[in-house]
Formats: sequence, structure tokens, C-alpha cells
Amino acid sequence: ISQSSDMERNLIQQANQLSTREEYIAWKQRCDDSIESLKEQSRIKRPRLSIGNRQSVIARIARLESLKDSVSGRFVYVGAGHGLRWHKIETAFESRILTGAVINYNHIDPRRFLEDASEIVLERVQCVLQRYDSIKINTVFNGEFVAGDKRANKSIATRNYEIYRCTDQREWYVSRVVEPILASLEEFQERDSGWALSRILNLTVNANKLNPLRAGCRIKLPEEIKNKKAMINVRSMNNACFAWSVVAALHPAESHTYRTSSYPHYSLVLNLTGIEFPMTLSQIKKFENLNDISINFKKHCGEKRVPFVVYADLECALEKMDKEPSSSTYTYQHRNVFSIGYYVYCSYDDSLSGYRSRRDNNCISCFADELKNLAHSVQSVISTNVPMDFTQDNWRKFNNATHCHVCEKPFAKDDTRARDHCHLTGRYRGPAHSNCNLNYKDSRCIPVVFHNLKILTGYDAHFIIKEIATAYEGHVDLLPITKEKYISFTKHVDDTIDDKKNCIQLRFIDSHRFLASSLDKLSSFLSKDKLRVLRRKFSHLSQENFNLLTRKGIFPYEYIDCSEKLNESSLPPRESFYSSLTDGTVSESYYAHAVNVWQWFSIQTLGECSDLYLKTDVLLLADVFENFRDSCVASYGLDPAYYYTLPGFTWDAMLKHTGVKFELLADIDMIMFVERGIRGGLSQCSNRYARANNKYMPSYDPSKPSSYLMYYDVNNLYGWAMCQPLPYADFRWVDDGQNFDFSTIPLDSPTGYILEVDIEYPQHLHDAHTDLPFCPTREKPPGKRDDKLLATLCDKQRYVIHYRNLQQCTRHGLRIAKIHRILQIRNLHGFAIT
Repeated sequence: ISQSSDMERNLIQQANQLSTREEYIAWKQRCDDSIESLKEQSRIKRPRLSIGNRQSVIARIARLESLKDSVSGRFVYVGAGHGLRWHKIETAFESRILTGAVINYNHIDPRRFLEDASEIVLERVQCVLQRYDSIKINTVFNGEFVAGDKRANKSIATRNYEIYRCTDQREWYVSRVVEPILASLEEFQERDSGWALSRILNLTVNANKLNPLRAGCRIKLPEEIKNKKAMINVRSMNNACFAWSVVAALHPAESHTYRTSSYPHYSLVLNLTGIEFPMTLSQIKKFENLNDISINFKKHCGEKRVPFVVYADLECALEKMDKEPSSSTYTYQHRNVFSIGYYVYCSYDDSLSGYRSRRDNNCISCFADELKNLAHSVQSVISTNVPMDFTQDNWRKFNNATHCHVCEKPFAKDDTRARDHCHLTGRYRGPAHSNCNLNYKDSRCIPVVFHNLKILTGYDAHFIIKEIATAYEGHVDLLPITKEKYISFTKHVDDTIDDKKNCIQLRFIDSHRFLASSLDKLSSFLSKDKLRVLRRKFSHLSQENFNLLTRKGIFPYEYIDCSEKLNESSLPPRESFYSSLTDGTVSESYYAHAVNVWQWFSIQTLGECSDLYLKTDVLLLADVFENFRDSCVASYGLDPAYYYTLPGFTWDAMLKHTGVKFELLADIDMIMFVERGIRGGLSQCSNRYARANNKYMPSYDPSKPSSYLMYYDVNNLYGWAMCQPLPYADFRWVDDGQNFDFSTIPLDSPTGYILEVDIEYPQHLHDAHTDLPFCPTREKPPGKRDDKLLATLCDKQRYVIHYRNLQQCTRHGLRIAKIHRILQIRNLHGFAIT
């Protein structure tokens, strides 16, 4: 790759020094040889180039082709025309079906170049779509930029976009190619980089195969996916791979997941009457109806409390960093962890609960070891099956039971009923289907809960993740937001694997994703009798001293810039509690409270003071989250400790309590149609100026009409929307759209409609509607890269809108010029509980 870069640089330098046609012919031969060499690199499969290196080689080929064509204009007459040429580039990408570049000869203006290139690009795209139903495509604008006496070739890439035969290709080219490139180009040149576009080289087009929905047959997994062990690939010797995949999901295998012998035969599990293999898209709906497969509540294990939860927090010294004179930004503080505290909470036996802490330079590695020891202890506890405590009364209830206590469905005559009991306590829980009983297991996952978890979103990440990931055997799973931020990470403790190949998992989660407020504010909502964990650990304190702990405390975090200060034997002065975030110190009342705590608890050093605050925070976190768990279990029958975030928990709670079964959208045209209607909503009227005139004002002018200014705020918009009739099943296209009268459909109709229409916005409505126009669109403002929600008074073409919104529009004077398509849906009213 480095040799290719040097070769390209030499050819560019030589091109600027050519003076005769003979020199040009010799240079052109070297350029052709270099291009052929690069093409060989892009085609080879062993040794395999990384995706990044292969893309770099393709970009270099396109640049050299552009350079060659540009130089040829000085020595070869190329004739009139647009000054553009298509050049096809061969690559070794297995899914790549087209790579080529529109070579520029004489265009100077980027917009004109992109507009003139449209016919060439769209012609190639159309040819590809004649062979493939759908493709994924992106483009790369290549140019030569200058900054002072420096020159460099730079690229601007657009995102991959899915194109189908039904896609408006010209609209795609304008909105997904031209506008993003021009916006990025403008943004790049306006930054302080000093670079300016000197010459347009080419526009590279990359098209890949896209198979959005298919159901067979088995293929060999790429190594990068296979090594992640995140996908089950059942080895089917016939065309029934779709059926085996469904069986693998419904009946997970404990081992040898790739063997069909590890699962019950699909003919014994699934109703395949009239289904032909390989599975086709048109048969998916029929398969779902035959087997009652849809999105509904299945996570019954979440109804049981997670037996063990760890609550933790850490403290850091804020080491000040020197500013680098050559940098406009710099790291203000570096955080060094000096202590960590954690509380293990057991939901069924408080004697197994306990608090521990560590304050030294090795506290993180010790915490990792403690978690490993805890994993082994939990493994030992879970592996022990306490005998069932089954009374005569339990026998009577078991014999008279008609429903499974797990799934709450009735027992059939030939069902085998099992006596389900807690293996940790021996308590009988109720009668259950045999399969429900087998799958109703205690969690082998230990949630490790931090509040406002910086270890997943910022500075603490390297402290915890690196240590946990490498301390002992077992892979780490990440649930990422970005490359740097995570929702959660999970460490598998391999040496706790049992005979069923299951191991204990340590799952780090953030309680702030369930309770989005400060720990101090959350704890203030709890009455003293709800602080059970904190009270048990400080049972020796009088009520007066206990109240000192529950009040918000302060600590001189920025004063502690090294661990040596923790040995100081007195509380520092109030000025030492300065915070750069607030640009001030604490109030006198807060400082007096800190002095009071220091004296009442006989604190000897700042380190002991830190230990007390750390312990209090950890135990308060345990109380807050345990009260939250109690409330959720009582209200919804689900334990939030099974989940990563509150949205995931509430989704399952909705599925459980409504009993709704959502139909899966399997028609790609319907999916794309619905997605086009997702825009977001305006939340304010943009009235820039208004003046009041009424008798309550000193400046009231009785000769003018009375007017008032009023501020309105509508609460619970989201909750209101969720109570409206919402689509969930029976999606189908309406055949006769032109004769469809949407104005007569009731607002609470059990059948709803989503329409694609052309809307006219009459001129006489513009003044009246200017503060809040109807029908906002999600588009890129001129010269901008990102989509914005735009409220305009323009006519709308092929606008996707719900029939209730369309009725509102027409009531206020908008006109419907044409109805293109109508999607009919069945509504669910307010998620009523079944």
C-alpha cells in the first residue's frame, strides 16, 4: 500500500513536468502499468486485503484514470461534449456487482460536474437493476485540494443506500449523492483546515448485491461472522433450511447447534401444510398464519427476580493536565481511580448479601478478581437443587389447576403437567407445562449496576472494561452506541461452565438508563422506611446520625488531585470544594454539614471520609434500584434487572399485559412505504413577533382591537398518541385508490389507512398557515448535509400520510391532486389489555 502511494505521488509530479508528446507517451505507459498493477492487487484473494486497503486501491485506480485523462487533454484532441467518461474498475469484493468512475475532463464547478454525471451514473444503475431486484450503492467524490503550497487528493464518500426497482432514481441521485457531497465539500472548505478544491478528479460508484428478504438455503458463513459465534447455521441437506432455522429459534440446542440432530424434526414442530421449499417471500404470510408466529411476549424468565445483583461505584483523583501550546483543545483532568465499593444483593437470602470496598492503586484489578469469585459462588448456589417443599394443600391445588402458572395458557387434555419449584429455596411455585417448566430457569447473569455509568460512556471505560476483559478467560460482549460508548458490556466467566455449556455472565448496566435523574434526587423520593439496605448496614446509628447520611453530602473532588491528599487528617477549607463546572465553591450550610459528618463519625483522614461517602452512595443506589424492582414486579410482573434499558423493559411489559400479537411486515414495498412516512413532528408554532393590546396593559390603546398573548403547552403528547388506534395487523394494498373516499372514515375506525398522495397548498392559505404549515417534510436544506424537518407551504408530491392527518389537512383547505397508493391496516385501540 505504501509503495502504491509513492508510485501515485511520483506519477503526479511527473505529469506536471511533461512538455513533449514523446514524454507524454512514455508517462502514459508507466501510468497504465501502475493501474494494471493496482487492479491485480484489488483482484487477489490470497493474501486477503482488508476492506479498507482494498477501497484505498480502488480509489487510487480512479484517481490515476482521472489524471491520465486530464493529462491527455494537453497532448490529444478529445473533441467536444460534456468532458466526462465512464471507466469500469474490476474488484475482488464478492458482493460487488459494479465499480466504476465518471472521469472528469474539464468541469470546474462541482455542482455542474455532478449534474452532468447524473445521466452516466443513472444509466449504469438502471442496467444493474435490470439484472438485480435490489442493490446497495454509494458514491465517492475525488478531488485535488490545495492549501498554500501543499497539494493532496481527498475523497468525500456518501452513505450506502438501498435502491429497488420501485425507487425514484433521480430523486436518489439528487438527495443522496449531489446534496450530501456538496454539503460536505462546503463544510470541509469552510473549516479552519485551509484546504480548497483545486481540481475535480472523478465520481466513483460502488454497487453491491442486496438480498433484503430471503429464506434459504444454507451458505457458508464468512469467517468474520463465524468467529463471533453470534449466528446459528444449521447444516440442512435439503431445501428446508428455513424450517430448521425456525426450529432452532423455538427449541434452542444446548450443544452442536449446527446439527439437525440437535433439534426435533421440523415436521413434528411446524405446520407446513401447502408450503413448498425452498421458502419464498410470498409464502411467509401463510407460514405465519399456519404456525401462529408473530411478535408477542415470550420472556417469561423475566417474571422471576434475578437472584444476585451487584451495585457499585468508584472514586477518582482528578489529576490536572498541562495544556499543549499547539492544540486548541486539551485534556483538562485525568482521572485516576483510587477506590471502589460494591454491594452484593441476594433477593432470597439476605445472609448472602454484603458490602465490600477497596482503596489503593490496585482496586480495579481486585474488583475484577472479586467478581470472578462471586461468579463461582453463584455458580455453586445455582447448581444446587434444593428439594421441593410440597404440601397436601399444594397437591390439591396442583390437581385442580387448569392453567400453566408460567405462560398462563390452559392445559390441554394430553399435556404433561410439571410441578414447578424454585431450585434456590425449594418453594413450590405452581403447575406448568413441561416445556415451560424446563425453560423457566434461574438467571445465570449477574447485573453489575452503576449509576450514570461513565465506564460505558466516557472516562471510566478503560479502567473497568480493559481489566475485566483480560483478568480471566471468557469473551466480552458489547452492546454499543458508538465505537467509544456502550449501553452495556458482558463478561463471560468461562471456568464456571457447567455440563450444559452454560457459564456465569457479568453484565454491566447503567441504572441511569432506567431512572434518569441524579442519585441524590432519586433517594430523596424514598421515605426512611424504604431505605432498608442503608439502614441494615448502619443499624448501630441513632436516627439523628442516620439522617446525616441521607442528606446530600459534599466532597472536595477537584481538591483530590493525587492519592497522597487522602492521608490529610483534617477537612480542607471551604475554598477547596471549588468546582470548575459551577465555577464556585459550596455554600456555608453544605460545608457546615460536611464538618458535622466529619465530627459525628469520628473521621480521621480524607480517605476515610471518601470511604464513608462511597459506601453511602452504593447502598443508596441499592435501595433506589431495589425499590424500583419491587414496584415493577408488583405492577408488571417483570424484573427490570433482566433488561439493559427502560425502553426494553416497557416493550416487554406492553406485550405481556396487552397480549397483542404484532403481525410481521414481510413485503419490502410496504416496509419502504411506511418508512417514508416516518418524519417526526413539529413541536412549536414559529411566530416571530406578536404584540398585545388589552385593558390590563399600561400602554393599552382603546382605539385598536383588543389582543392577548397566550402560551399553551400540551402535555403527554406521546402518551396520548399511544392511546390512539394503532396499526398492528392485516396489512394489504387497496386496489381501487382513485375512487377511495378517505373523508368518510371515522377517527376510531378499526380499519385504518396510510396514503401516498400529491397535495396542493393553495396560495390563499399561505398567510393564514405561515406560522405552522401542514405536512412537514424531512429534507436537506440547500447546501446542508443532514436532513431537517422542514415546514413549508410548497405542494407535496408522493407524500405518505395517515388518513386522520389527511382529513385534518383537507378540512383546513389543502387539496388532494392525486392518490397514488393506499395501505390498509387493522388498528388496535389504545393497547387494551386482553
